Amino acid sequence: SLIELDRAEDAKQELQEAIDEASWADVKNLARNALAQVAVAENDYEQAVQLYEQIVAEPSANLPVDMALLRLARNLELTGNRQEALSRYRQVTSEYAGSPSATAAQTEVRRLESLLGKDALPEEAPADAEAEELDS
Repeated sequence: SLIELDRAEDAKQELQEAIDEASWADVKNLARNALAQVAVAENDYEQAVQLYEQIVAEPSANLPVDMALLRLARNLELTGNRQEALSRYRQVTSEYAGSPSATAAQTEVRRLESLLGKDALPEEAPADAEAEELDS
């Protein structure tokens, strides 16, 4: 690959062109994921966050949303945004319970809650309709 040949700039350009020109979400997300991995390798976590947010916003079969959310959370944490990372990890545990990603996310939730201590934002309370069902 171009990255292995130490031609990361060429690789990034080709991946961006694939994102811009592809009409299928699968192709776009493969390119976004590859570009995000390059960004992480270059310690550009903000860029990786943006790319994973795009993957989550435009889901496709080749990159499950739970995996994209997990990667998004990891990169949010690397940017220093621990509260948002915690929120995304919690999202994985609640929306994709039982998945391998949820198991990994639960570990990260416990770690971040311990790290943040009293500064950790609590989980959001259920919506009114859900709260009423719980009371019944």
